[in-house]
Amino acid sequence: YQRRVRGGMKFAIVLILILKLTTIQGDLCDFSTELEVTRGFTLKDPEECYSSLPVNKANLLSLVDACNRTIDLYAYTDISVNSGAPWNLAVDLYAGLEIIKNKVLNNQYENDREFQDDMIKLFLALNDAHTHYTAPSGYNCYAIRAVALTSTIQNGIQVVYAAAPPFSYFTSLFNESFVERLQEVFNQKITKIDDVDTLIYLQEFADKWISKYKDPAIRLSNIFWRTSAWTYMDLSIYPFFDIPNDFTITYGDQNETLTVPIVYICRNFSSTNEIIEINLASVKKRSEDQGELIELDPLKKEIVRIEKDLGPFIPVTHLPPPVPFTRGKRAFGNQIILSPDYTADRNNLVFLNSSTDRSILVFLWKNTTLVLKITTFSPTTSARASFVATATFLFATAKNNNYTNLIIDVSRNGGGIVCLGYSLLHALVKEWNLLRSSDLDLNLYETILLERYDLRKSQYLKDLYLTNNLTMFNLRNSDFIKIDTRKPYQNDAWFYGPTYTRGGVTSDYSQLSYFQQGCIPSNTSSLRINNFGYYFDKIIVVTDGRCGSTCSTFASKLQYYARATFVTHGGVLDQPIDTSSFPGGVVFSYQSTINRFSPLPTTSDFDFTFLEIYAGTQRIPREFQKYPAPYHIYYWGLVFADLNLFDPFTLDAEAVVISTVDQIFPEVVAGQPSRVTARRSSLCSNGRRFRYLT
Repeated sequence: YQRRVRGGMKFAIVLILILKLTTIQGDLCDFSTELEVTRGFTLKDPEECYSSLPVNKANLLSLVDACNRTIDLYAYTDISVNSGAPWNLAVDLYAGLEIIKNKVLNNQYENDREFQDDMIKLFLALNDAHTHYTAPSGYNCYAIRAVALTSTIQNGIQVVYAAAPPFSYFTSLFNESFVERLQEVFNQKITKIDDVDTLIYLQEFADKWISKYKDPAIRLSNIFWRTSAWTYMDLSIYPFFDIPNDFTITYGDQNETLTVPIVYICRNFSSTNEIIEINLASVKKRSEDQGELIELDPLKKEIVRIEKDLGPFIPVTHLPPPVPFTRGKRAFGNQIILSPDYTADRNNLVFLNSSTDRSILVFLWKNTTLVLKITTFSPTTSARASFVATATFLFATAKNNNYTNLIIDVSRNGGGIVCLGYSLLHALVKEWNLLRSSDLDLNLYETILLERYDLRKSQYLKDLYLTNNLTMFNLRNSDFIKIDTRKPYQNDAWFYGPTYTRGGVTSDYSQLSYFQQGCIPSNTSSLRINNFGYYFDKIIVVTDGRCGSTCSTFASKLQYYARATFVTHGGVLDQPIDTSSFPGGVVFSYQSTINRFSPLPTTSDFDFTFLEIYAGTQRIPREFQKYPAPYHIYYWGLVFADLNLFDPFTLDAEAVVISTVDQIFPEVVAGQPSRVTARRSSLCSNGRRFRYLT
């Protein structure tokens, strides 16, 4: 994927010129004279600009020091060196940072962007959505591929098809004749990309660029989301100089080819000095309110506005197998493969209610099964009450109509407010419904709703603790609850725990403790979901593996204690995928914590997992375990779809999955799982035998 070969002499000359540069005609970073494609953004390849931005050695060394502190605080620094199965990470962050530091000291960076790329790549290798580096604000550009991709199974083989890009706006960036060629490609089978077998090429692309997911099958499957990093790449979190100029696809029965250029849309900067000043701003403004999946970056906001005039994107058609659909299933190892029901009618999926921001929606399938679609656990502040009200509506509707079956769809739910996840678990499972501080005295382990956390203690963290600087993380002794007594700690004894060797590295850790994060609600809590004393007999959770963070905590809790049957969809043929991703733990950013003591010199930022979370009684963090589902659907329509459940294509895709899943309810044992004997088991990655209700 190497972008270009650059000559040293050219950059020596450019650097001399840049030192004298002011806002003059010919400024390489003057984007204001380019074609404005929307308010505040122009169509402009930023290579010349990025190649000309000067290196501030002192600032780069300061960022290296800040990165070192971040690595010190990162929960998974040790285990990432050599994680072993199932993810087999081999990322030595300290060694990688030392290479970057030496390049700065030896003046090996020709421009600032090369340094930014190396910092980004250092963290991309972790495949951790919670832990990454963000380049300064002046790098607000986006790389666009005008061909989206989707997948299906044909004759027992996974194949890839071209699809229209996520927005009609993308095709408007090209001339009319090229758009006609593009439209010929849409819905055609792609056999090669850059003369490499398509799936091989895409797996390599996913392993390099799709950084959120440790499961390689989920990384590849994410490419088939219409607004993934394949079609829409934010250059503040992806390395620029590694992006190729174009890509060539081979398609159709006649093996025709089309070379598609990668285009760039950048902020309408007027000069090099403007970018430098923006990069050096003293405070980076961060939104603490927006959910990961419902937040729109500045360009997407503009695109959404424009789309109202251009019309909706051209939807990819469903791509059924070449043989007539037959209901049925086949086994693959411990997993049962379900055939997607392409005959499903979206009119059977009746919308009942939703929160004002559509973070949670309630549907009824064929007048028998309730469907709860949770797109994020992070509703906007104004919609939190609406989220709770919609969940409460679900239980009221179920009780009033005696609906006993529930499907919960958490596909591509990126997480959010952990207390909302706990609140819903609290309402779904009878043993977890009694949640008062006094209930921590109960003896049954499975009655504890909270999960266990601990802290990896580097020397830097110990020093912060001794100087009382952990206050920046808002941690109180009483937030940690002793496992044996179920009582909050009254002193700092939680901080002093065992020593573990992980990834070949030995470190001190805090005590494993329940961590409540203020989530033990009273009956008057604003996040309390009222279930009216009603419990569903059968619960099925549907996920594409991209259920992350709080969503992973929510799903993992249900799965570990067999409170629901799980069905995954998407993925890669014959590679069972994890049911969730990046469970992480408690996550912070540098700008919101350490920056008050050791300020960053630029608007860069580091996000990192601070406390690590464990599932049930496991001794290895959930982040480094894989929990497959007993059922899987090789269907990528819902992976491709948007979260807007009111456009026809997405409703069709949702109906296919819901109809397929609804057919296995007769196999699910009715009643609360703790009162029944599971009939099936499957091994998770570390050998523990799970119970599944099937």
